[in-house]
Amino acid sequence: MDWLKQVVNNQEESRFEIKVDQEVAFAEYRERKEYIIYPHTVVPEAIGGRGIGEALATYAMQYARENDLKIKPYCPFIARFMKIKLEEYGDLLAEGFRLP
Repeated sequence: MDWLKQVVNNQEESRFEIKVDQEVAFAEYRERKEYIIYPHTVVPEAIGGRGIGEALATYAMQYARENDLKIKPYCPFIARFMKIKLEEYGDLLAEGFRLP
């Protein structure tokens, strides 16, 4: 399954979502003028281990790039994803923000 194609931007809830059966995985965001904050990502255990979290993180990076926003990844999952993919997404990190 190409999970990236399943991501929906639920603007009302300020989160990117993937629905699988009765479960919803999501990455919350708080969009500001020049940056976007990613505070929390949740992938329910019942649908974990399928690459859904990575799809949400990839979508989050693409969204920031397409909207010319820098990223403040307070969510440990998003921060680790950015660190692993630093060459690809490092330019999106907000100035002064450090990855763990």
